[in-house]
Amino acid sequence: MLEIENQAADAGADDGKIVKVRNGSLGEGIAAGNSKVFCIQLESGLLKNHHNRALPDGLVELDIVLRLAGVHQALVGATADPTYTISNPNLYCPVYQIENGDVMQSFRQVVASEGLMWSGDTCKTYINSVSNSAGTKNLQINDRSLSCKGFVSAMRDAGVNSAIAQYANGAYGFTDGTGKITSYKYIIGSTQYPQSDVQIETATDGLNVGRVHEETLKALAKHGEKYAEGTVDRHQLKGTVLEAYASATDTGSTDAPKGLVSVDLKKFNDDGLRMIGLNTAANSSPNTLEIVHTAFAAGGCEMTTFAIVEAFFTMSPTGTLVSVM
Repeated sequence: MLEIENQAADAGADDGKIVKVRNGSLGEGIAAGNSKVFCIQLESGLLKNHHNRALPDGLVELDIVLRLAGVHQALVGATADPTYTISNPNLYCPVYQIENGDVMQSFRQVVASEGLMWSGDTCKTYINSVSNSAGTKNLQINDRSLSCKGFVSAMRDAGVNSAIAQYANGAYGFTDGTGKITSYKYIIGSTQYPQSDVQIETATDGLNVGRVHEETLKALAKHGEKYAEGTVDRHQLKGTVLEAYASATDTGSTDAPKGLVSVDLKKFNDDGLRMIGLNTAANSSPNTLEIVHTAFAAGGCEMTTFAIVEAFFTMSPTGTLVSVM
């Protein structure tokens, strides 16, 4: 966690204090009448494959469809619902040209005889409602993938997408301010993952968020790496999911929680290997996330689970693309 000493020129009350620095959920401010240009990298196993290779020459034309979130989910503001227009979207794609004719001839011979295959990570999404009553809840996931590398679940307030003042996409945690998740486990094909329940405690006295965060860092690790680079601190891990926006200078942005319920299912971490995840399509047994929690506030919560899976793409000799995951 990064800490910066306040060395202001004045000798006021803040002089010499240690100020914690955190990543916030505020994003880019847009004032009335403003126009801005954003460049967003598309996260796709097809476009960003495991070994950072370009899409092969001869591939059939692709359609890229972007689905935009509603105002209350995509933006955050004080009270009024903003109106905005997205115009002139452009797709910037680096292109490589191989000018060696012998190399291209050899490439075309391989494609003509057997086609090409490559792999990349993608995700599947499952959403469950969580009632506010205390107890043990079994949330159905039922993922069917050839190589599932991990599950990552985010608990969010059920009404967060209907209020402009909520950090809809940037706030998810273990507690809603009233109740909290105390333990969890995933059950896949009648087997528990991890082998023992993961315990969670968000109170200052008895704080226990280390193991759950480690599972998240392992599940979100890039292909061939053991851990992801975490950018949240313990304060955000124990925060509530109900942080509301008041102004650009309010602390709600950095107080918004970032706690995820996750499990790493990778068998290996070698970037030269494929099929390194768990085969959740091997049988028809139900897959569930079992959480134990105290009573939540009225309205309940939603649990959004992302299954991180390997997707395999094959280009036939005619350029047709087929995907399997």
